[in-house]
Amino acid sequence: MSSNLFFLLVLVPLGLGVTAYVLWPMIARRRDAAAEPSKDRARELNKAILRERRADLERELAALPPDSPDRERLIAEFSSSALADLAPAGDKPTRASNRHLVAAAVIAGILVAAPLAFYRIAGMPDAADPAFRLAAGANDMEAMVAELERRLQEAPDAADGWLLLGRSKMALGDLAGAVAALERGLEVDSTTPELAAQIRVDLADAIAQGSPTRLEGRPWQLIQDALRRDPRHQKALALAGAYRVTQGDAAGALRYWKALLAQLEPGSPQHEQIGGFIADLEAGRRPGSGAPRAATDVVAGPVLRGTVALAPELAERAAPGDTVFVVVRGLDAGGEPAGPPVAVTRVTVADLPLAFSLSDRDAMSPAARLSGQSRVVVVARVSRSGRADRASGDLEGRSAPVATDASGVQVSIASVVP
Repeated sequence: MSSNLFFLLVLVPLGLGVTAYVLWPMIARRRDAAAEPSKDRARELNKAILRERRADLERELAALPPDSPDRERLIAEFSSSALADLAPAGDKPTRASNRHLVAAAVIAGILVAAPLAFYRIAGMPDAADPAFRLAAGANDMEAMVAELERRLQEAPDAADGWLLLGRSKMALGDLAGAVAALERGLEVDSTTPELAAQIRVDLADAIAQGSPTRLEGRPWQLIQDALRRDPRHQKALALAGAYRVTQGDAAGALRYWKALLAQLEPGSPQHEQIGGFIADLEAGRRPGSGAPRAATDVVAGPVLRGTVALAPELAERAAPGDTVFVVVRGLDAGGEPAGPPVAVTRVTVADLPLAFSLSDRDAMSPAARLSGQSRVVVVARVSRSGRADRASGDLEGRSAPVATDASGVQVSIASVVP
């Protein structure tokens, strides 16, 4: 028996069996029209179910490493489920029954087609190519976002839906779209403290990623508002600590990060990172700079390695004591540097050429880490003023887009900021 015939004989009957098992209760079920909940009650029930599923998703994602391939699968499964839960309830029992039959037909099609799809994919050599899977995943995400937008036109008061849309657009690099969706979620809002806090924190993050002032102003107000609703919200505590660091308030940052550390699992990468930030602050160091590490230290997550050099033609324009910032940033949909720095180191011109090695331990905030990116760019800038803000007259250079674990990255500081 050929392997192809074996797949067909095993997977297709299995799909049919599972289909019958799943669909029989849906087809045989008789619903009493008098007992059917009202449209408003059904919608509230859907929201409650969606909140429980979102909480389960958050717990599962927190238990996975940042680069785990299971993260995308869990998010996609949750998104598909959320789309179904956001569908508006029908006005009549007969329409609800019809929808059950349509749902049954759709599920039947999926379950029967799944073995054939698996068989088809198994025969595609391109499916083993990471670029093939990445493109397919992006297309799936865009289709899901389009469908979610359509559903939200029918159920515009679903705060969970606007939150999911905002997060999805952030994942696709559409910051403007993410801010618009989360603003709509804030307008709808929720009486559930956890959901209300999450909307505010994600909106603060989205605004900060597109703002030169980062968490200053409204993002900080949103973070404070989120913590009033949910004082234990982990992302809010992380961002609050990062903001207090930028304001020179080490005591305030320690208060937020110690509250966060108490919630994290000992031994997890997040626990080690926040613990390192706290140790740095207590020792009077910049968070992420850390104490000198032994060569045998093992760093969790990707490590980006390369060299920064000053172009000879600009050597006379820089003094040995001038500050050099080496910053790693993620990329937007157009391939340009965007969002907050995910790794930073600071040296002087006298240290150039510099061989750098950057990882999650060089993050400025636990909410923005190298391991959370797929492609990044390394930007090096000579600042005479020593300020982190880009200014006219600074010397600058950047690498081509690279993977987060790339080696041999070359950055030449060869241009002048106009």
